Amino acid sequence: MELFASVASDPEVTRYMTWTPHSGVDETRRVITELFNVGNERTWLIELNESGEIIGSCGFRVDNTRSARVLERAGLSLEGRGVQHTVFPNIGKEPQDVLQFGKTVR
Repeated sequence: MELFASVASDPEVTRYMTWTPHSGVDETRRVITELFNVGNERTWLIELNESGEIIGSCGFRVDNTRSARVLERAGLSLEGRGVQHTVFPNIGKEPQDVLQFGKTVR
């Protein structure tokens, strides 16, 4: 599965995820089923136009400078900060703040 190979198994890529790097494809399938697009949350895969290669994922839980810049360049605006909103196990056990970005669709 391409998502496992390009994203989910890489410790650097998963640093700001709510889960640790996956040990196998079955774990990636479980995360897709249990965590992606549950309730009001949305997750999108990012792929290169030229090759269709999956290079990442995007959701509304983004709190690192590089990801914030990508969202701003894509036309989204910073709308707020969720204080001590989410635990990111790759960073630590304490809840971290998360930035909230949005874009008005007309």
